[in-house]
Amino acid sequence: MTAPGADRNSSPAYGRSALRNNRNLTGARWRKSSYSGDTGGACIEVADLTPRIAVRDSKQTAGLYVTFSPAAWGDFLGYATQ
Repeated sequence: MTAPGADRNSSPAYGRSALRNNRNLTGARWRKSSYSGDTGGACIEVADLTPRIAVRDSKQTAGLYVTFSPAAWGDFLGYATQ
């Protein structure tokens, strides 16, 4: 497994990550981690945009988001939970 941020762009299974503006996500169903509390802090939200996974800062919901392929997102989750 490769750490998040490693260059996987050459692999068709991973594809490219893309930083985008939220204005394109009207109707997306965002959810916050069950580990995030209601007191703020450093939280992210994710949305299933099949075939991509979108991630954004929960404090900046009108800001930017980044998308990942399911394979890259799965690797990230595996790495983050080690």
